[in-house]
Amino acid sequence: MPTDSSRDLADEVTRVAGVSYLQGATGHSIGSLGFLLLGVVGLVVIESAAVGAGAVASASLLSANGVSIYLWDRVRDVVAETPSNEGDDDGGRARDSERTLSPPALSAEHKAELTGGLVQVVGLVTVLAVVIGTIRILGIERGSYLLGALLAAGNLVALALAWWDTDG
Repeated sequence: MPTDSSRDLADEVTRVAGVSYLQGATGHSIGSLGFLLLGVVGLVVIESAAVGAGAVASASLLSANGVSIYLWDRVRDVVAETPSNEGDDDGGRARDSERTLSPPALSAEHKAELTGGLVQVVGLVTVLAVVIGTIRILGIERGSYLLGALLAAGNLVALALAWWDTDG
C-alpha cells in the first residue's frame, strides 16, 4: 500500500476492468439496494420475516462499510492538510537549556489515521444508538420499515452523488 496521504480509491486495485464503476459508493449502494430488494421479496412474496430482517441487516452493514470508507478518506485528507503545531524549528540547533526529552511528533499521516479511526468508532456507536432507539420507540416492524426506507434513500443519494461526480 502506498504511504503517502494522497491515497484515494483510484489507488485501489480493480481486478476486472468491466466492473470498475462499482468501486466506492456506487458498488456499496447498488449492493445494499439489492439486499433491500431481496428483503422486500422475502417479506412480501415468501412472507418470511427472517429473510426480510436478514436482508435489511446485510444491506445496513454493506452501506455502513461504504460510508465508512468514504468518510475515512475524507477525514484523512482534512487532517493531512491541517498544518501541524510543532512550533518554530531551528534546524536542530536548540541550545542545551531548551532541549527536552520528549518523543518525536506524530506524522501527519499517523494523525490522519488515528483521527479517521476515532471518527469511525464514534460514528458506529452513534448509528447503533439511533437504530436501537428507533426500534424501541417504534417497535420492530415500524422501526424496520423506517430504517429500511432511510437506508434506501441514503443509497439513492449516494448513487446520485456518484453519478453527479462522473458527469461534472
